[in-house]
Amino acid sequence: MEHVTIGKQTTPDVIFVMEGVNDCSHGFAFHIPEEVPTGSQIFEGIRKIIETGREKGSKVYVSTVMPFGCYGEAFREEAEVIRQECNGLLRANRDMADGFLDLDEIMRKEEDIHFMKDGMHLGDGVHPNETGGRAIAEAILAAFFNYGSN
Repeated sequence: MEHVTIGKQTTPDVIFVMEGVNDCSHGFAFHIPEEVPTGSQIFEGIRKIIETGREKGSKVYVSTVMPFGCYGEAFREEAEVIRQECNGLLRANRDMADGFLDLDEIMRKEEDIHFMKDGMHLGDGVHPNETGGRAIAEAILAAFFNYGSN
């Protein structure tokens, strides 16, 4: 297949890497064991995105993987191990990006850090609702662009 470039190639000024929970759970949910990654594999993918973006001249910001529901799912604990491993690596390597935001810490319940705060998701524990989306947007703007209520 021939690569065709239409128009001028562009490089974004800013890239925000926000890994979701699909990579932690879809291999389990769809019964495809060979597609269940480790937290280290997800982290290495994020590292590659950061390196590529920075090589191209973009500022690259990264966040942790937010908590998720999967209430009653048999694979929930295994998927949570993957998320926690990835987040631990992201926290330990926060300097690899131009900025780091711990969305896990912002969005998790205080009484059970493995789940998203009540009132911040659509009822599934996975997808942020408007309130959760606003909290995420405000945290991004405050952390990376010095914009906010401070």
